[in-house]
Amino acid sequence: MADARAFRLPTGAVAVLVFVASLFVLLVLFRSDGSPDVAELLGSYEPAGVEARVQERLGEVKLRPSAGLRVRGRRIEWRDAAGRPFLAAPVLTFTIRLGGPDGAVLIENGVARAPEVRLVEVAPGAWNYERPLAPLLGDEARGTDGGSSQVAVRMRDIRLVDGHVVLEMLDATYEARSLEARLSSARLTGPGLDAPVFRVAGAEATLVLPDTGAATVTRPVTMGDATLRLVDGALAFEAAEATFGGSRFADARGLW
Repeated sequence: MADARAFRLPTGAVAVLVFVASLFVLLVLFRSDGSPDVAELLGSYEPAGVEARVQERLGEVKLRPSAGLRVRGRRIEWRDAAGRPFLAAPVLTFTIRLGGPDGAVLIENGVARAPEVRLVEVAPGAWNYERPLAPLLGDEARGTDGGSSQVAVRMRDIRLVDGHVVLEMLDATYEARSLEARLSSARLTGPGLDAPVFRVAGAEATLVLPDTGAATVTRPVTMGDATLRLVDGALAFEAAEATFGGSRFADARGLW
């Protein structure tokens, strides 16, 4: 079998890229200046002209569309704390459904075309996307006991088409070109869930390895039927099948 160390790092790197890219749809939905705001989208469903005294007697009334809302955004851009774009896409479409049996938010049937992702490790274990994500996945999204979020957010059937991802670590830089991925499902937040879990039906990309002083090294990489989990700041992955260059692997797993 091929050297385990040589396989683990590139496959783990692609797993990180798929994980972060799949968060893109959720980020744009909640925070991007270039995308529709959820409150604005749902505003037309709220009853107009309801008297204040009736609201006080009946409490807050939340009306939610039963068939879901189809959203299409263009020229989406998301910036980090330094003002640098780290997530962007010219076209993004998805359907959002609210108020499931457990009150979950479901984002499904999404397509992000030509997404651009640039992740920078600004300090050991700290990344440029963490501060923008804090209101959604950080303390503000968690329960009063500091544990898992009380709001369930899930994704289903999300595709990434022709993506480009750059991962700048303190000691190395990786790049994925022509990233194609299909996310079958994901649990991002929810009661009892301390970290996101992603199920990837398939992903492929051209991985550019760190410069070793020679010519740039590129390798085609694929993953199929994979599960990705965040564990204590690291990414655990399992894949029924994976390829790296000319090597093929079955039941691959590791921690990156």
